Amino acid sequence: MRILVLQLLAISQLASASPCKPVSSSGSLTFSTTSAESTALSTISSSTLAEETETSTTFLTESTAVSETETATSETESVSGSTTEGSSDSATSTVFITTSSAESTTVATSSTEPTTTTATSVAEPTNVLVNPGFEDAAAAPWHPIGQFGTVSITDEGTHSGVYSGHYYADLNDQVVLGVDHPIDPSLIKVDQEYTYSIWIKTTTAVHCQTRTITCGSGGGHFKSAEWASQYNEWTQFTMSCTWNQMLHNLGPSIQIRGECQSLEFYVDDAVVIEAN
Repeated sequence: MRILVLQLLAISQLASASPCKPVSSSGSLTFSTTSAESTALSTISSSTLAEETETSTTFLTESTAVSETETATSETESVSGSTTEGSSDSATSTVFITTSSAESTTVATSSTEPTTTTATSVAEPTNVLVNPGFEDAAAAPWHPIGQFGTVSITDEGTHSGVYSGHYYADLNDQVVLGVDHPIDPSLIKVDQEYTYSIWIKTTTAVHCQTRTITCGSGGGHFKSAEWASQYNEWTQFTMSCTWNQMLHNLGPSIQIRGECQSLEFYVDDAVVIEAN
C-alpha cells in the first residue's frame, strides 16, 4: 500500500513538472446593431445623437415663400467598450412653396326681409240720401218747396252719370222757390254732425233776395249757407247739419232755396254723410 502511494505521488510530480501547452481557441464575435428611430438597445453605452433642424421662414410680400430644411446627422454607436461608427448620411431637403397672397374682401350686403302690410279697409260713410244723382231715372223723392215750380230729370249737361235734376219756376212775385229732399229719420243719428254737399248749375235767377242751401226739418229750415255761383257752371257747395231730437222728430231734410221771382237750376251728386 505504501509503495502504491509513493508511485502515485511520483506520477503526480512528473505531471506537474511537464510543460503545459495552452489550449487556445480563437473566434470572432460580431455584434450587429441596427439603428432605428424608435428602438433603444441596453448595450449601447453612448446613446444615439440625433439632431433635427427644421427651419420655417415665411415672407409676406405679394407672394408667400415657405422654406423647409431637414437635416439628418450621423449616428454613432459604441458596443461593449468598442466604438462602431456608422455611416454618416447627411440629407438636406428644401421645399419652396409659393402661394399667392390676395386680400380678402368682404362685401356686406343688405338683406331686406319682405314685409307684409295688411291694409285694413275703412268703411266709407253711407250717403243717407235716396236717388242723390237722379240715376233712378226719376225725380222722387226730390220735390218742389211750397208747390211752386217743377222738378224733372234731364240727360243733357249732367255733372256725372246719365241724369241730373232740373228745377224751373217763373212767378210774378218773389216767393220761396227751390227743391226739398226728405231724409229717412232712421238713417239720421240725433246730435250727430253730418256733411251736406251738392253740385248746382244756375241758369236763371231773377229778382232773388237770397239763394241758399239749407238743413231742413218739417218743411222749413234751421241752418243755411249761401248759394251763389257763376251762371251755367257746375259748382259744389258744402255745409254741416246736426239734427237735435226736436228737429229729428219733425223730419230731417235738405233743401236748395231761393227767394226769387224766377229761378232755374240743375242739381246733381248730392251727399249727406256723417262728418269725420
